[in-house]
Amino acid sequence: MSRCAMLMPEMAEMLIAAACCLRFAKTVVDIDTIDENDKGRRWGGATGQGLKKSYVELSTSELDAIAEGQAKEILSEIYPGYHYWVAANVCCHHEDVVEVRICAECYL
Repeated sequence: MSRCAMLMPEMAEMLIAAACCLRFAKTVVDIDTIDENDKGRRWGGATGQGLKKSYVELSTSELDAIAEGQAKEILSEIYPGYHYWVAANVCCHHEDVVEVRICAECYL
């Protein structure tokens, strides 16, 4: 089965990252993209402030899994009928700054 990836608009990746960031943080203070041209990937990113108390004790891998699941839910609403590959990276700094990076591809 051959898969053809749909190129996601840069703004879509940033907004998905911001939505995921709001799950963990009280506010989003910045959105951006990070290009890894040498690896052929682009990440949408969001930075939030104020880690919500319910997420303080979770490990990074648990936070990553939550963000990946939420990103897939958002993608299924925006692009119904597609299959999704999503990678997420959530990094918390001293319970006051949360960084969320999302890399996503959609396939027919």
